[in-house]
Amino acid sequence: MTPHILFLLSILFYSFNSLSFQIELEVGQVKLHKNKVRIPGNTGTSFDTTELSPTEGLFYRLNLYVPLKGKNSLRLLYGPLEINQNGNFSNDILFDGATFSKSTNTDVLYKFNSYRLTYRYLFNDGANFKLFVGLTGKIRDAEIKLAQGNLSKSYTNVGFVPLIYLRGDWKAVDWLTLILEMDAAGASQGRAIEGVLKTRASINNNLGLSLGHRVLEGGADNDRVFTWSLISFSFLSLDFSF
Repeated sequence: MTPHILFLLSILFYSFNSLSFQIELEVGQVKLHKNKVRIPGNTGTSFDTTELSPTEGLFYRLNLYVPLKGKNSLRLLYGPLEINQNGNFSNDILFDGATFSKSTNTDVLYKFNSYRLTYRYLFNDGANFKLFVGLTGKIRDAEIKLAQGNLSKSYTNVGFVPLIYLRGDWKAVDWLTLILEMDAAGASQGRAIEGVLKTRASINNNLGLSLGHRVLEGGADNDRVFTWSLISFSFLSLDFSF
């Protein structure tokens, strides 16, 4: 069973076995602003898939917020992302031991699925402002694939990334809340930073509608792989509390 199916099943399991929870569905547009790749990291050719088209696509995400005892809670996130591109690069590309000609049309698959489990602690529980701090365990399921006719090369990477989590909720008026949420970490060979700003309108005690924008930036730099991406997401979300 694939990782994304297992993670989706775990979200459903928590949903039906928790006394109370909030589930949120995001839908919107994703845009690649920068997607630089070099494989291997020490001998491959650097290229940016934003030379090709399209650089935009549709996406969706699922978030599940599960309260625990006291000020403790969990967040589970299921975030699939896949963009297919096509076109001609400006230079010949040496990618994973194979040469892709600039004069030949190239198909590119970029996949960056994200599955996260976050422990959160309600550090500040004010009437108009709430602050959560915590730790996130992220499973990264990534792939970059180039194809020209019968020539095809793919590099995949599945790994675990620990992140620091922060979230602030500011209630501007009774029915309107401004939310800032972040996962971030950095090291000598790479970093991952994701931040989202959204405005949530409360429809009733159980239902909310949000408009938001997310930015994801980061990558890795070592002998095996060099990747660096800047991606934005504009979305609407609907959340329901049980």
